[in-house]
Amino acid sequence: MGPTPTCFRSGTVELGRQTHFTPDEQRTMMTLWSIARSPLILGADMTKLDEATLALLTNDEVLAVNQASEGNRQLFEKGDLIAWVADVPESKDKYLAVFNTGDAPAPVPVELSAVGFTGDVTVRDLWARLSQDDVRGTFAPVVPPHGSGLYRLRAR
Repeated sequence: MGPTPTCFRSGTVELGRQTHFTPDEQRTMMTLWSIARSPLILGADMTKLDEATLALLTNDEVLAVNQASEGNRQLFEKGDLIAWVADVPESKDKYLAVFNTGDAPAPVPVELSAVGFTGDVTVRDLWARLSQDDVRGTFAPVVPPHGSGLYRLRAR
């Protein structure tokens, strides 16, 4: 049996009530559901979505993680810091999701060897839709409180 469906509650929900989630928490929910390949079900009035919420729901690079990734698994949980990894089909690339469940910004250090990389790694931020500088050894993005990051990693 597959995962339990999850409701993405953002924008205007339940008879005009606004979400209680911060933008970072909304992104965290979508990141977790994507890396866990959970069914995406919207529990909001689609005619009243703001641009930020619409952007969360229509990011094709993030949706690809949800719809096509393989071998999805938690990499670690170290206190408030969590990382998940998944394979990109027909590729040696990996998807990496990092989470900070704490109440202050924090780097989430991921040893790239634990993900299967040696040498330089090209990092693409899927939420920002931007490539970042190459990294080697440890990738440690600073993540806001209750926030997340979602990346595609590729060996150079």
